[in-house]
Amino acid sequence: MSDKPQVILPEEDQTRRFVQLIIDGEDYFRVGDSPRDIHAQILGRTLREEFEIPFELKKVGIIDSIPERKGERYEAIGMGLVSFCSQSILIGSMKSVDYDIGPNREQIERFRQRGLITQEVKFL
Repeated sequence: MSDKPQVILPEEDQTRRFVQLIIDGEDYFRVGDSPRDIHAQILGRTLREEFEIPFELKKVGIIDSIPERKGERYEAIGMGLVSFCSQSILIGSMKSVDYDIGPNREQIERFRQRGLITQEVKFL
């Protein structure tokens, strides 16, 4: 088991895009550093900087290349928009445009069962 935190939520009264991952068989939830971060940036930064996991790029459109959704040691299983306010976590139902996946409720429930998310979670 990794010594890295499994769940990183935004500061109170912030809204951020998020990526839900399974890395080396463990669940992880990561949010963007800024409101402008897109899902591909969060995925790439988490894999490259935090876990030092190499990944393949896939072409999207004529200009952009983004990390593949699944690699040898990881899989992105959910993406969306999260807000943390007044002891509640609000998760929007939007899908990632580039990856065509939305929030993974099952993983969020696993975090709640393990006490890693203690706030009330509302899916919008």
